[in-house]
Amino acid sequence: RLEETGIFLVMAFELLVGSGKIRGGGQLRRRMEKKLKILKKGFNDAGGAEQPSAFAQLPRYVRINSLRWSEVGVEAQPLQHLSKALKDAYQKDLAAGRQVAAETAEVSKDELVPELLVLHP
Repeated sequence: RLEETGIFLVMAFELLVGSGKIRGGGQLRRRMEKKLKILKKGFNDAGGAEQPSAFAQLPRYVRINSLRWSEVGVEAQPLQHLSKALKDAYQKDLAAGRQVAAETAEVSKDELVPELLVLHP
């Protein structure tokens, strides 16, 4: 039915991309759950199951607990460690054929807060 199109799209998103569960929905939800395998196959065939970039879920800022690092090189250790991890993830994305800007693999210290590292979106 035409009036169910919008709610169908929202429910399909929840099933295929979101939490995988639908609260409410009644008869439409039950019909969708019966056809879940067909929905997933169509979604995967359309390229919907492609893995996102490693950078897709990174926060903009990372706070470093300096008490957890040794007093020698407190600033350098977390920065170097995170920088290496980001460069490795960048190389994996390139190898997977994803177009990722080089600056996404950069990390720097915040100018105002010394324990804050800044990642690039």
